[in-house]
Order: sequence, then C-alpha cells, then structure tokens
Amino acid sequence: MGTFPENWTGKTIGAILREAREGRGVSIEEAANVTRIGKNYLSALEEDLHEKLPNPAYVKGFLRIYAGFLGLSGDQLVARYDSDIASTSAEETPPEPPPRQEIKSHPKGRWYIPLLLLVLVLVVSYFFGEREKPQQKPPEPVPKVAAPEPVQPVMTSATADIPAAPVPMETAGEKPAGTAPPVQGKGGVLKLKVNQDSILTITIDNSFSQQYDLKAGDLIEWKGERVFTLDISNGGGVEAELNGSPLPPLGRAGKPTVVEVNTDGSVKER
Repeated sequence: MGTFPENWTGKTIGAILREAREGRGVSIEEAANVTRIGKNYLSALEEDLHEKLPNPAYVKGFLRIYAGFLGLSGDQLVARYDSDIASTSAEETPPEPPPRQEIKSHPKGRWYIPLLLLVLVLVVSYFFGEREKPQQKPPEPVPKVAAPEPVQPVMTSATADIPAAPVPMETAGEKPAGTAPPVQGKGGVLKLKVNQDSILTITIDNSFSQQYDLKAGDLIEWKGERVFTLDISNGGGVEAELNGSPLPPLGRAGKPTVVEVNTDGSVKER
C-alpha cells in the first residue's frame, strides 16, 4: 500500500485536500479556476463524497491534478485512494452462511401428522360444512402508479466557465437530458471512445495537460478553443469525433502516436 506521511494518519483524503488548500489560503473557487476541475467535483473530493464523482479513472486523474496544485504527492494520494477502496470492499463482503444441516426424518410415526391433519379436516367439515360461507368482497383494484422519473442529473464538468474539465460521455445511441448541442463557431468538443486499454496525455490549447489510464469502454469528452494535442500509447485503440463529426483514425493499433486535432476539424501527426 505504500508509506504515507505521518500527518495523514487518521485523516480521510478529503480532509487532507481541504487542509492543504486552506493552509495555502486559496478558496475552492480559485482552485477550480486554476485546475479547471469543476467546483462541484472539488467539493465532492474534499467531502469524501465519491458517489458524486465519475468512475475511479476520473477520480485518480482529479487527485493527481489537485495534488499538484496543492503541493502534495499525486502518486501517494492515488495509492491512499486505492487502499481506501480495497478496505471498503473487504468490509462490505457478506459473511458466508453457516452450513445447512439436514434434518433426518424418522420412518416411525411419519404418517402420524398427515393422519392427524386429515382427522381435523373431517371434523371441521362435519361441523361447518352446512353453514353458508360469507360472501367476500372482491379485492379493490390497485391503482397503477406511474414509474418515477429519474432524479439523478447527468454529471458534467464541460461547463462554459471550466472549458477543460472532462465529463463522462453518453452511451452510443442515447442522449441524456440536458446535453448541450455541438459547439458552433469558435472552439470545439472532442470526444474519445476507448476500444483498447491505453495511456493518454492530452494538452488543450497548448496550456493545460492531463493524463489518463484509459480502459476499454471508457467515453470521455473535452472542450477547447483552438487545438487538442493527444499523446496516445495505442493510437488505434480509440475512436474520435469533433463537434459530432467522426475523425479519421489517430494511429495504428498497438503503436504510440502524437497528433494535433484543430477545432476546424484538421488532424496533423507530430
């Protein structure tokens, strides 16, 4: 699991991040503007509300960026995050049920209980058979209740004031409610669909970089003003589109590549 600093003992990841930020006298709004991570995501990190964050790949990326901004070790924070996740999974594992004990039946007297029940049924039928059964009201129909509408909003950090924050993409063929239309004119939205595992370093507008451990099935998007520079360890392992239009292959499968994708739709290999 690694060795962590002594001042981290007994503290959650959120408490470590919050104390480091407050120790520098920086507000969470200022931190969001510099790191280009959504304020809601930074608040969720500092409050240990991991259920309000995307999948672990995004959480690790956020932790590395935020740790670098606060002067902490991103690798140690990610290791601490993996350790906490492993501990939580172990605690939630239900205990195995005790072995089932078979009840042995005794052949002697096994007919006693059925015979006694039969006698009781005959007695009850004799005394109450001629009585008129009370009419039972038919059960009232249960009104159909409409299924509740989903209340969890789609999480996104690709907002107008934080252009570079990554957000989970919608699955193929579906458009979640509230998804903004493709950017028109200046700027663009780059989307990647990951088909094979790879490592990506993306630089947006030559000023902001992020690194990701991509897994097959991941869907990610970014917003930029001029150009996206992609350094991919497996160029053929991803599919890309810009403002809703598919882009040509970024490289060959299993081969590293570095390409520039301009917001006008042009792609240039470096």
